[in-house]
Amino acid sequence: MIQQKLEWKKLIVLGLIAGGCQVTAGIVMYLSGIYFIRGSFFISLAVLLACVVAESRWYRNTILAGEIKFTTSLLIGVFISLSTGLLYAIYNLISVSFFYPHFLEDMVRAQISQVQSSGMDEVRAKAMIEMIKTNAVISTIALRNLLSLSIWGTGMSLITSLILKRKKS
Repeated sequence: MIQQKLEWKKLIVLGLIAGGCQVTAGIVMYLSGIYFIRGSFFISLAVLLACVVAESRWYRNTILAGEIKFTTSLLIGVFISLSTGLLYAIYNLISVSFFYPHFLEDMVRAQISQVQSSGMDEVRAKAMIEMIKTNAVISTIALRNLLSLSIWGTGMSLITSLILKRKKS
């Protein structure tokens, strides 16, 4: 079995592009007021999926002359996912610390509103609200985003690698 070498410089550029797309999506969602609505994370997942598919295809077609093995495709997708998660976590830390001074308060307010409108009993609602307030720490949010994007992206990479793998004819 022939091993396909990875060109790490090109992969790093792809990771930076994917992370930049995720940061851009985060900024657009925040500025448009939809960052805190339920389901907004699916927008982030859609951006991640688009990046994993587009960049894996580009790598396959441009760097590997149209041929890619499942494991190579999977490694590329996982690298893109980890890069995206890492850059987005760094963006979270920097943006909340320097550019969005009311981010945490806005997030807590939005989550409390969702809990109160859910019809949950009062005791459970109070417990949820306390948990929300306790977890409203930027390092926790950044870590959660890093892990979520990395894990979801790895799952997406497994699926897309099955679809994108191709041998020369």
